[in-house]
Amino acid sequence: MGSTIEQTDRFLKVIETYLSLQGEGVHAGLPCFFVRTAVCDLRCSWCDTPHSWTGGHWMAREEVLNAVPDHVNLVQLTGGEPLLQMDRVIDLSDEWHRRGKKTLLETGGHRLLNGLPAHVHIVMDIKLPSSGEHHHPFADNLPFLKKTDEIKFVVQDRADFDAAV
Repeated sequence: MGSTIEQTDRFLKVIETYLSLQGEGVHAGLPCFFVRTAVCDLRCSWCDTPHSWTGGHWMAREEVLNAVPDHVNLVQLTGGEPLLQMDRVIDLSDEWHRRGKKTLLETGGHRLLNGLPAHVHIVMDIKLPSSGEHHHPFADNLPFLKKTDEIKFVVQDRADFDAAV
């Protein structure tokens, strides 16, 4: 047998999973299980998780699904950039929805959001000038946001503030 990973075990590439309290947005303070996906195609100058840009390890579908404790009803897919694994993100969010859990998807906003199920709560992080990644067409995603979704801005200076306004 050896140590090779079966193809079916290579479902989602992740950096880490952990249980914590949601620290941002309308769900702040609630218990939340985080799935930090591996790989990002942006290089924001102030990124707080550059270790997620590359590397990671593969998890099987059932391993990811069952990692969420039964008593926790909020799951956040973050990154890296979760939408680099779009089909798998949709599959997981659909299954968690069937299990009565709410999925938050935090994305850099530079990849199209069309195709995400309506039950997914989107947290779109629009990149401002200080990030070095503000040249992406973030506005293309605005039509795909629901009234209940969130837009996030990381503001470093006055130029970022003015761009956000």
